[in-house]
Amino acid sequence: MPFAHVTLLAGRPPEQLHRLVAALSDSFARILEAPRERLRVWISEISPHGWGWRGEAFALAFAQGLPPTAETPILLLYLLQGRPLAQHHALIAALTDVLEQVLEVERSGIRVAISEMNPDLFGIAGVPASVARKAEIEARQQG
Repeated sequence: MPFAHVTLLAGRPPEQLHRLVAALSDSFARILEAPRERLRVWISEISPHGWGWRGEAFALAFAQGLPPTAETPILLLYLLQGRPLAQHHALIAALTDVLEQVLEVERSGIRVAISEMNPDLFGIAGVPASVARKAEIEARQQG
């Protein structure tokens, strides 16, 4: 069920995006101790004309000499409630590493946010996750 949504500037080669999906999935699965087939990763690309930084569009900032590595990718993670805080911190660190290495951007511009969802308020195949994943959720909450 966990999923990750990366937002970044458009224009990267498909091979780099493929590497990003694979690397994020590997780190995500390892840290969460979850099978890869349960994870979802998607990338949204935004035009540099429609994403601002310091009050102007990236396209204008790049034209004025801002290096392309100043891009600010944003990664939003969505997890069911109940995972330990240490896992959250490990995700933030490891996925920041992945974004920095694969995208070749400045680490200082990377943002990672984790949103926890109540398992009663998230559906899997039309059923609340609390029902669909009851045994997993109980085991996670116990330890």
